[in-house]
Amino acid sequence: MNMKEYNKTLLFSVLAGSIFWTADAAIDSFVFSQRSFLSSLLFGLSAHELYLRCLMLLGFILFGIVIPGVMAKHKAAEERYENIVELSNDIIYITDKEGRLTFMNNAAYRLLERSPEEVIGTSFADMLHPEDREKSFTTGKELSILHTDTLNIENRYITASGKTINVMHNVRVLRNEQGEFAGTQGIARDITKRKHAEEELQKAIEKIENEKARSESIIAAIGDGISIQNTDFKVLYQNQVHKEIIGGDKAGQLCYEVYGHGASICPGCPVALSFQDGGIHSLEKTMVLNGSTHTLEVKASPLMDSSGRIIAGIEVVRDITERKKAGEQLKMFSEAIEEAMDGIQITDLEGKIVYSNKAVREIYGFTPEELRGRHVNEMNADKEFAAQVIIPKIRECGRWIGELMVVHKDWRTFPIWLSTSLVKNEQGDPIAMIGIIRDITERKQAEAILKRHHEDLKKLVDERTEELTRANEMLRREIVDRERMEQELLKAQKLESLGILAGGIAHDFNNLLTSIMGKISLAMLDLKPEERPYQQLEGAEKASRRAQDLTRQLLTFSKGGTPVKKITSISESIREAAGLALWGARVKCEFFIPPDLWYADVDEGQISQVVHNLVINADHAMPTGGTITIRCENKTISGSSESPLKPGDYVMISVQDHGVGISNEHLSKIFDPYFTTKQKGSGLGLATSYSIIRKHGGHILAKSQLGKGTVFVIFLPAAKVLKAPKMTDEARLLSGTGRVLIMDDEEDVRQTTGDVLKRLGYSVEFAADGAQAIELYQKARETGTPFDAVIMDLTVPGGMGGREALEKLLVIDPEVTAIVSSGYSNDPVLADYNRYGFSGAITKPFRISDLGEMLHAVVRTKAPGSS
Repeated sequence: MNMKEYNKTLLFSVLAGSIFWTADAAIDSFVFSQRSFLSSLLFGLSAHELYLRCLMLLGFILFGIVIPGVMAKHKAAEERYENIVELSNDIIYITDKEGRLTFMNNAAYRLLERSPEEVIGTSFADMLHPEDREKSFTTGKELSILHTDTLNIENRYITASGKTINVMHNVRVLRNEQGEFAGTQGIARDITKRKHAEEELQKAIEKIENEKARSESIIAAIGDGISIQNTDFKVLYQNQVHKEIIGGDKAGQLCYEVYGHGASICPGCPVALSFQDGGIHSLEKTMVLNGSTHTLEVKASPLMDSSGRIIAGIEVVRDITERKKAGEQLKMFSEAIEEAMDGIQITDLEGKIVYSNKAVREIYGFTPEELRGRHVNEMNADKEFAAQVIIPKIRECGRWIGELMVVHKDWRTFPIWLSTSLVKNEQGDPIAMIGIIRDITERKQAEAILKRHHEDLKKLVDERTEELTRANEMLRREIVDRERMEQELLKAQKLESLGILAGGIAHDFNNLLTSIMGKISLAMLDLKPEERPYQQLEGAEKASRRAQDLTRQLLTFSKGGTPVKKITSISESIREAAGLALWGARVKCEFFIPPDLWYADVDEGQISQVVHNLVINADHAMPTGGTITIRCENKTISGSSESPLKPGDYVMISVQDHGVGISNEHLSKIFDPYFTTKQKGSGLGLATSYSIIRKHGGHILAKSQLGKGTVFVIFLPAAKVLKAPKMTDEARLLSGTGRVLIMDDEEDVRQTTGDVLKRLGYSVEFAADGAQAIELYQKARETGTPFDAVIMDLTVPGGMGGREALEKLLVIDPEVTAIVSSGYSNDPVLADYNRYGFSGAITKPFRISDLGEMLHAVVRTKAPGSS
């Protein structure tokens, strides 16, 4: 209250006291008629009346002084209350007993996006979320059920714009003087952000739990034993492999008590050493596990918290018993070779010496160090013979045995007996040559002496004609037997050489097709589909893919290994294989193949080889011509059947001829290796077919009658699918980014593949062999520009191939992403590339879309931060 208002109130109080004085005088004068008005007003007052009137006047004056101060304090209190209510960020409201709003603060209007005119007089429940209205309490009857005057409840409001906000309500009941329900007063706090934070926290907790479960699954699947120990050497965790190695769950126990069976830390404990210096330590120790002695390799590293403090130790245990034994055997084998009586020499595929044992020094006079790196031809007396005969023969047949004149260190020549052969890796690829050398100088001298003695004794031999005749007859039989064995061996060698030749031709042809198809695809990218050059290139691309099919047919002539299976309809493969076998023949072929023939999970190339062999045999059985009938049926084998097949669904293929037939005597032997009744046959066709069908989990049998013909029946397990994976020629180009290293020994293949990848958006570098790829990969990591993927040719003649190079790259970077590429489509690495550490596989020749999809898949799924 300001001064003006205060003076005004005081004046009013004095005036009111004066009026009361005058009124009292008037009452005494006119009502009671005791004395005159003037006397009653001023002069005729008794002491008692004067005291009372002065006391009353003073009361009015004091009222005028005190009441304004009280009113000012009351008004200030009201203003403070209003300021607190209006400045609050929470919703504050008051309702009457019917639940209608009578007051809301500014924060309520702001948060609910409404004006006072829109809400005052309406029910606050109208602004609640429809799902929360049922649990709201708006009337005294509803609140009386709770038997309380206060209530906390969480619900949701709908703002004018339709947005939902979460609030926490504190509600208090208002009652009148009679204690009856008069309304409610409430405060609602916006907790939307807190609710979102709680939801995000819950999601984070679920993610952490999922990551924990995944990490535990990974650790459980690791082949090594893993345990975690705290700094007091108490076992905190063991994976399943560790439990199996150590012999049970040891969690909660001291490691040196359960592992070392002692009362203190084991000597040289790698975990203790890691605790001391924070480094990685290892130890080999011998333990008796499950009744047998085992050698264990123990490695330990510290586990640190975010501040770098060591909180535990990780121990990795690997059973290296077999590796130690293998190492000892290898050492023993190496010592045996080094001490061998014959010279043993190993060269690379170019003929450069890699290793020579001590016996070679005694034969040639050179030390192993002097020989290392030299070409073997330098020690040969006739260098042209070695270059033109020996090395080509080794490459063709895999070995060469014979007599050779060589040069000693002192320049004298002498004869040796040389037995040399190729050394192949697990994939059958040649990696080196090994030769066994024997000095036959003394033997040749002895042979010369024997020759002279032979001439002297020739006369005596002539006199013993009868004995000689018998000896000659026996010798003739032995020669016949030997010639027959040599012919059989020659047949096998020819077939093996044909397989090697076919595989090599297919590989080289596929390399050429890779370059051709890549260049065609790049050219098509620069043209529109409606242009004539585009259509011509499209035809060339189709012709190239047809050429690719021919290389697959070519590979059927080589011995198949493990089937590279895929679900397919075999009807087209059967028709193509039969057509290829009867090219130019006088025999025709009829097919009876139902349209609903079941699919089969097979290696198309190997099954085509089987059909090819059977049709060839049928053609030879009908030299004057005729018809071969090929039927396919869906067949179900029951458990009661006498067939050697397991019960289930099979695709049955029969190849029937009407030729000369096979006798019962020979019928039981037709699947034996090298057995044949044909003059020009190798005896391996049916044996190979039998092996292929067995590897597919099927069965092959034959029925025949002399003069009426033969039928071969094949059973292949049916695939349990309604349709085979859809094959399409439609190109789907997937671009990408990243750095790609291409390793291939063919420069044209490297360049074409690089051009394709650059068009797809990748950065490319090249390597001609595995050694160069390793060098480039290491250098890229060191300079901070690692490769995102490596495409590696499986076979590099005279150099390091993809498989060996990947083994070394995995040591450098366990997270390396590598794609294997090969022109040998039946190579086992392509069938099971994951087993060899590759992330994907692609067979030459490949289309630009196939390469783009493969690279896009492996680069996109690569873990963040990996190189």
